[in-house]
Amino acid sequence: MLNEVEKKLKNYLQQSDADQAAFAVIDFNKHSKEAVFVGDEKYFDLASLTKPLLNSFNYLKYKLDDKNLELLLNHRAGLPAWGLLPRVGWQNQLLSYDVRESETLYSDYSALRFSLELAKKGIDSFSIIEEFIDVFFWIQKSGYIVHDPNAFNLGKETTHAGLFGSINGLAETLIEMNKKYDFIQKVRDKMQNHDQRFVLGFDTAQDLTTTLAGQGCSKNTFGHLGFTGTSFWIDADKNIGHILLTNTTKKYWFNRSLLNPLRKELGSLSWKYID
Repeated sequence: MLNEVEKKLKNYLQQSDADQAAFAVIDFNKHSKEAVFVGDEKYFDLASLTKPLLNSFNYLKYKLDDKNLELLLNHRAGLPAWGLLPRVGWQNQLLSYDVRESETLYSDYSALRFSLELAKKGIDSFSIIEEFIDVFFWIQKSGYIVHDPNAFNLGKETTHAGLFGSINGLAETLIEMNKKYDFIQKVRDKMQNHDQRFVLGFDTAQDLTTTLAGQGCSKNTFGHLGFTGTSFWIDADKNIGHILLTNTTKKYWFNRSLLNPLRKELGSLSWKYID
């Protein structure tokens, strides 16, 4: 299976603007992973995978139970989706919005506001990165530039984007987070009485015939997408998952037509392979 994955990744690089890609399958029962990497550089801009890695894991780590925090996690707090924030005073702007239950609107503002609410509770959103393996903020390692305009403009760690990581590092991080905080089971339990798209900050596979997680997963599958061409999905019924990392937006942000078909193809392959 991994040979077939490598062929598909190489084909994708030939046809797209990306020049590096990687894929991993994870067995959380065995605490093991297998990975394929194609390209020269080791690290990828994880983009919005930053949101669950920081916000969701902090929520679970500190065993928080707060309706407003969950609304922010699940993009249902009534905050705007996006806007270019000022370098000075951006915190005050985010805090000026009322948190009120609303329809789902995927929001970078919600993810940033979440970290400000944690700070009120004396929790440093960024301390959890010390538990990650080979995952870091772009400003902590020279030679890497974040693609997200707000993360770049603010010039500091943010909870909506800015993390970089290797394929093996991210896979091992997810394995370790599950060992420590049993997040797969906790998200699965929450999904049982939840009819919204996002659960504890994780996206869900709502239509199993069209999901970007790939056909073959169960209804209790969750994960997240990253704008740069990254994603991870975990089937909570089977305790297995997969990660795709690419730098699709390295040259042009708009040339992404091949990305979602690749996500689906590799996802379907991985569910069959691990089964």
